[in-house]
Amino acid sequence: DGIAHVGWSEGDLHLTERSWAPGGTLSEPQFISPLRTQAGYGAMAADGAGATYTAWLHSTNGGPAIVEARRQAADGSLGPVLKLSTTTNNAYGVDLAMNAAGDAVVVWPRSGGADQYIQARRISRSGTVGSSLTLSAPGQQSRRPDVAIDPNGNALVVWDSHPTGPGDSYRVKSRKIRAVGTLGPVQDVAGANQIESPQVAMDANGNAMVAWISMPSPLSDEHSRVDVRHRSAAGSYEDGFWTVGPSTGSDARDVRLAMNGAGDAMITWARFVDGYQEIQGSFFKAKATAPGDVQTFSVTGDTYDSQIQQAGVDANGNALVAWQLIGNSSKYSVVQARSRAASGTLGPVEAVGGDLYDGPEAVNPLLGMAPNGTATIIWEDGIDVDTPQQNKRIVGRRRAPTGTYRPLVWLDGP
Repeated sequence: DGIAHVGWSEGDLHLTERSWAPGGTLSEPQFISPLRTQAGYGAMAADGAGATYTAWLHSTNGGPAIVEARRQAADGSLGPVLKLSTTTNNAYGVDLAMNAAGDAVVVWPRSGGADQYIQARRISRSGTVGSSLTLSAPGQQSRRPDVAIDPNGNALVVWDSHPTGPGDSYRVKSRKIRAVGTLGPVQDVAGANQIESPQVAMDANGNAMVAWISMPSPLSDEHSRVDVRHRSAAGSYEDGFWTVGPSTGSDARDVRLAMNGAGDAMITWARFVDGYQEIQGSFFKAKATAPGDVQTFSVTGDTYDSQIQQAGVDANGNALVAWQLIGNSSKYSVVQARSRAASGTLGPVEAVGGDLYDGPEAVNPLLGMAPNGTATIIWEDGIDVDTPQQNKRIVGRRRAPTGTYRPLVWLDGP
């Protein structure tokens, strides 16, 4: 319904959250994590009624970091803090997915002797916390998990993995967590000399897409590329995979994947060429037999670097991509965005926040898009590059389905 939920860390001590209604009304800020608990590296997701789960890493007085989570109901009331991992092993990050009915899955990488494992716990729509699940096999360095969940509560987790001992074979792995809490088999998705940050998204029927960066051997003349592969709701992967970008003669970095309920997907990446970066993307329409053409979203040229892109797709297949742009001859960076109509037509590059030459700095954008096309872009603003710890604020703007931007709103203020 266009309600946005915004969360941030205050001095790495605690996490704060507030909601932002379509009409502009902000709820009162709520402390989600206990005060002064060294909470950071959070992830948040919302259901269809406006309730959220937030998960974070809690540093335990110099001991191993543990994963905690908390539910906030649509009326703002808070549930108990859930301790999802133990102090036996160190957690290194956290990701979270939640469907419209309120089912949630939290995943994280953890230590385990010389190996590293992918761990998960499921939280049902009734609030029942499932048992701890180890998704990956021993003898591996399994890292950087990503998770998606379908309307029925079935989740798919992907990660990259390579042997703990000798060998440099990197693989993309996946595993299904069924709504009843049981696990499907580990599936091998792809392999390369090196894999970077696989991403996963699911449509309303449980069909999934996995995207990743494949990096060739350093001795090869090939470039790193963006590959994708489909997985049916029944659990089978299509034969082979699609290479969707980047343009010829350049390297890809930092892949992102967004999908709507129908299965239309927007895949974006940063293209590195001739010493600068630009944002490119390819739209893969649901049930299409091939991805769309590569399109360049950001300003091009060796005087700019574009990075940290985010994307969203509405129910009609219209997409919006936002990113951070740095002018190589300027002191500050800005947040920009560009729309892509379902027909494939690109809109103009839009100035969202910041000023390249006079400031303030605008960095680390995030984007959320509702099925009706309402988009919310938030970022860190007011950062002086000479004193980066001073005057940092969380701000945002709403973009209507018509493309009109509303005024900037300070989200971490009263």
